[in-house]
Amino acid sequence: MLIDIIILAIVTFFIFLKLNKTIGKIDEEQKLSIQQKIQKQKEQIANILANQGKSCNANNNINNNFANNNSAEKIVGEGNTLSVVFPQLSSNSLESLQFIFEKSNIDHHFFLKGAKMTFEIVINNFASGNLEEIKNLVCPSIFEGFSKIVQKRQQDKQNLVTNLISIDEVSIVVASYSGDLANIVVKFPSKQINYIQDSNNSIISGSKDQILNITDNWAFQRNLTSPSPAWQVISTNS
Repeated sequence: MLIDIIILAIVTFFIFLKLNKTIGKIDEEQKLSIQQKIQKQKEQIANILANQGKSCNANNNINNNFANNNSAEKIVGEGNTLSVVFPQLSSNSLESLQFIFEKSNIDHHFFLKGAKMTFEIVINNFASGNLEEIKNLVCPSIFEGFSKIVQKRQQDKQNLVTNLISIDEVSIVVASYSGDLANIVVKFPSKQINYIQDSNNSIISGSKDQILNITDNWAFQRNLTSPSPAWQVISTNS
């Protein structure tokens, strides 16, 4: 955990130095791109610090996408293959990931399949406002935040339309555990169409013709001592 945070901090500092040294040599678009990278790194560090040692108080009886997959797909013993599949991960994250998968009796294929299914279900049901369908997939704090946004949309008589066209290659960004709590951050690059309609179905924000390339980083958590194989989303950043 500490090593991951240090590495992220170093990367953020390096990008900051690069921005300062080249400030007069690049255009505004390049400056903005570098600044966005800095902000994402800061958010990722804050995410790890905020979730360290914290539990989302998951219900042990939750039956979600990780629990519903065919148990025959749960394979352990990936050995050094994780470093080949996720070369971007630090050695600390790789060791944590191996430990987490062994304790959970799953492999990376099984985990990412469940994470991708969860992403799709949450995105689609958040847009439709059908939050009861995702109540067991996300932490209470996230569910509460989603509920407030949906209530505000309803008060304003607005409707969010989301068309999740595709999800590109899903990958693991960071893995760690503190005590019995395992945390895995997953990157979801996707193509989406998002727009908001008013009560007359007129588009007031976004466009039904514009395909957006969106990258989300979601953190999943599981208590490794729980009899339930379920994971819950404990943070969402895009």
